[in-house]
Amino acid sequence: MAPPRMKLRHLTFLGQGVDPASIDFNERLTAIVGPSDTGKSFILDSINYALGGKELRRIPEVEGYTHLLLGFSVDGTTATLLRPLRGGKFELYNNDLRDFPTSPADRVLKPIHKADKDDNLSNYLLTELGFAGRRVRTNAKNTTRGLSFRDLVQLCVISEGSIQAEAAPALTGQRISATVEKSVLKLLLEDADDSDLVEAPSQAEETLSRSKSALLDQIVAKLSREISDLPSDASHQLLRLNASIAEHYDSIEGTVAERDAVLNERETIRAELLRHEDRFAELEELSARFGLLSSQYHSDIQRLEMVAEGGTLLGLFEPEICMLCGAQKEHQQHGPGDVSGAEMLREAAVAEMAKIAGLLLDLEATIESMASEKRDTQQTIYAARQAVGELGVRVSELDRTLSPKRNDLHELNAARSKIERALSAQEQIRSVESLRSTIELDAMKPASSGGSDNDEEKRELAALIAEILNSWGMAGTNTARLDEKAELIVDGRPRSSRGKGTRALLHSAFSLALATYCMRREQPHPGFVVLDSPLVTYRQPDPGEDEDIPASVSDSFYRYLATEFEGQAIVLENQDPPSDVYGDTTIITFTKRERGQGRYGMFPIAP
Repeated sequence: MAPPRMKLRHLTFLGQGVDPASIDFNERLTAIVGPSDTGKSFILDSINYALGGKELRRIPEVEGYTHLLLGFSVDGTTATLLRPLRGGKFELYNNDLRDFPTSPADRVLKPIHKADKDDNLSNYLLTELGFAGRRVRTNAKNTTRGLSFRDLVQLCVISEGSIQAEAAPALTGQRISATVEKSVLKLLLEDADDSDLVEAPSQAEETLSRSKSALLDQIVAKLSREISDLPSDASHQLLRLNASIAEHYDSIEGTVAERDAVLNERETIRAELLRHEDRFAELEELSARFGLLSSQYHSDIQRLEMVAEGGTLLGLFEPEICMLCGAQKEHQQHGPGDVSGAEMLREAAVAEMAKIAGLLLDLEATIESMASEKRDTQQTIYAARQAVGELGVRVSELDRTLSPKRNDLHELNAARSKIERALSAQEQIRSVESLRSTIELDAMKPASSGGSDNDEEKRELAALIAEILNSWGMAGTNTARLDEKAELIVDGRPRSSRGKGTRALLHSAFSLALATYCMRREQPHPGFVVLDSPLVTYRQPDPGEDEDIPASVSDSFYRYLATEFEGQAIVLENQDPPSDVYGDTTIITFTKRERGQGRYGMFPIAP
């Protein structure tokens, strides 16, 4: 049964306040054509980034966009990868996502490959495509490591620089990775990895020079791990990181200053609130006391009214004994105008009632004033409590704003430290390599590869390459072969000796033939090929170079992809395909025209 294949569905950029920018890919052939500098190569960079690339270069048009979606399917099952443009983890959604998600991701995947973990993008894709658990050889001593999906990407996502480079199509041209790259090619050709290889043991009788070389190898290997993901523009990236860190510090300091101001305001209002609450409690206590005093005044007035009424009643009689002094009637002496004791009692009671009534009026006025002050104080307390609550909400909002900023700052500092360590390791590698060149090393006995030289598979692949080149109408492509260094030899002439245009076409033929080879043999392969500038039609040929690609080759190239190639092809080129392939392909034309005159690159322009 054929292993699973991957098809790219769409590439979509998202951001807050900007329209989504999206490209849909055909299951067979998608040709994105247009003049230079319209953003075609950026699409390849974005696909590479969405498949685990270290970083995505920044262009002015991407301003305002924050996330990238890559929709894909594996044997018809659709999924979408979401990744921030600033890097970091991937979110996987098991549906065709075209906008910001409204529900949690089905899985969160780390960007760094670890062979013994299933929580990273590389192992997820390797498992989906039938590559799980595969191992590749890293050196002549048969040391192996787990296959990474990035090992496969360089064979199916071919940039303009790679497609024209002099290095063999299966190799990147880096000496330290050549063994791994040859092992990956062997894995695809034979569907057999290097898990069974036995690492060669150290020999006690190694000469001093070999011991020194082994030590240097270990140092270089250790340092190489530090620079494995070092971008080509690391120095510029370090400058950008320093600028971003400075901006984050300024932003955080501004937010912290605002938070401190809000906290100070809240503490000031809280102090006022405590003062008003104390005053309200004091008014409550005074009101209670004055209420008791008012009750006492009312009670006194009622008692005096009874006394006054009693004096009035007593005045109607002539008592034998004086009510005030207790004298007998015969001993009582009354002058002209004197009043009786009962009358005096009544008058005294009335006078006292008048006095208490005046005090009561003053007391009631005071109570009313206190009641009004209580109402005002209570309203002030309510407003202060509400203000404290609102300021507390504002502090929480600022805390939520600070948290991601601090996390971003932590990530930026970590990224800067990693690049600084890698740059330091790179400099140390140069020093070690310089030291190595001064040491005379005896020839090391290479360990047995433990496998075949895959000559038969190479011949079959080379025959496919020649078949494809002939179908394109390339002159002088009767024979093709791959040598022991994986270099492509066409009619006895190495690809590296050809001009840029021919090198690009030969690299394209190699990548398409490798995919076809795996599909016909029902062996694992990602299933798609992305080619940037395979025809190089916008370049003028240099004197002496065979870059003048005929139009018939260009047309045949497109016809082959549209009708014969069994996988998915995405081509980024300057020249349009012939009209007879338009019905079977998706053609997207980028222009530099104003709005309404065609699509201006990947991103929409403002009206």
